[in-house]
Amino acid sequence: MTINGEWYFPELNCSYFGTFIKENSTIKLNILAQLPSRKKTLRFPVVYGKTIDGDFTLLDCIWKGSYKYNNESEICESRLFCTSAIRGHCFKTSDDLIFNQFKFNFDGLKEWIGLQNLSTDFSYTNIKAEYENPKPIALEISNQIKGEIIFEFEDYTSENKDVIHQIKQYVYINLKSTQAIDYKTYINQKDILIHFFYFAINYKIKPYIQRFFNAEIMSNKNAKELVFIQNLHSEFNNFPDRHPFPCKYQDIANDFNAILANWFDKYDELKPIINIWFNFLSNAKLSVENKFILICQVLETFHARFYQQNETYIVGECNKRDNNPYFITRIKKLVEFARMNISEKFFTEYKDLLELANIVKETRNYYTHYDETKNKWTINDLLRYTPELINLLHILVLYELKINPKLLANFHNKQDFASYLDINDIPVFNIDNI
Repeated sequence: MTINGEWYFPELNCSYFGTFIKENSTIKLNILAQLPSRKKTLRFPVVYGKTIDGDFTLLDCIWKGSYKYNNESEICESRLFCTSAIRGHCFKTSDDLIFNQFKFNFDGLKEWIGLQNLSTDFSYTNIKAEYENPKPIALEISNQIKGEIIFEFEDYTSENKDVIHQIKQYVYINLKSTQAIDYKTYINQKDILIHFFYFAINYKIKPYIQRFFNAEIMSNKNAKELVFIQNLHSEFNNFPDRHPFPCKYQDIANDFNAILANWFDKYDELKPIINIWFNFLSNAKLSVENKFILICQVLETFHARFYQQNETYIVGECNKRDNNPYFITRIKKLVEFARMNISEKFFTEYKDLLELANIVKETRNYYTHYDETKNKWTINDLLRYTPELINLLHILVLYELKINPKLLANFHNKQDFASYLDINDIPVFNIDNI
């Protein structure tokens, strides 16, 4: 397939006009560019261009060419591959094919140019050459570069389109309506928005959301909607990258559409659980005792939402503060359920895990009713058991999202979540900016 188009290299201040060839999943572009006379560095390579052909997702990039470093010419061929699961992407709006959010691993470059301090992972956010806090890779090069850039693409498949469609359908319900989104509509959607943002980041699907935002910003002509999208985009970019889930995007890529649909289908049921859980994550100043109780509360809520129909609520027993068999039964049911359906190894790793029901019951009674006779759990005990309970919670929530149980079977290291006892960088979602 022959594609006619124009490619612009903002760092070189030059354009390429002509024809490049798409053969199967590869596009080859030959370039001979003259640098401005005083320019000695190149942020490699941030490009965008126009094409008459369809939509693609960038998979890989190879640079073949020559640089001059320390007055010595080097002929090089370096494969620049993205480190994220999505591995970079481009999207089409009208006649513009925009390349955005490249993440390259430059280990290969360090070998042939000898720059030991060269960053091994960096990214650009580039829309029409407008940089926002870029992290440049500075290379000393000659005034002329000559070479061949090979872009490897994956066709923009129906599955990818389904992802964007679901984001629009569930998160931005009224985005394409004739009326602009008003403040009241946004407030009604705030909870699902913020929770979806956490979900997106935790599962490393942030590039999908970035592509959606960028496409809407480039194509939306409604001024009020555009302001809304831009402000929401800014809020989204402020969310830190975290990994509080045991699965990465690579693990769930094939089932992503189904999992995303399950997230929204289950949202009403999961909402009380998620609210308490995010309160735990976002409040770094809570004492370990309160963090422990929050996790216990989430587990209780989880059981009440999903397993209440299987239990008989005995009022007389529940009123016995010092001996509450119903509460013990609830927690044990969850533990047994996870052990039976998820991973036997998870529980054999902690020989005393089945005793957690009693620990939770006693600790909860002490801090709820200020019963001094229950004050026997030390800070070290709470630090020990809280990560185990977090593991159990994550397994249960992910199981409800229908994530493959085999992915959860090896998730049994309680140290994975020890760091989440002291979180201090979850930002507040500022709705006043919307």
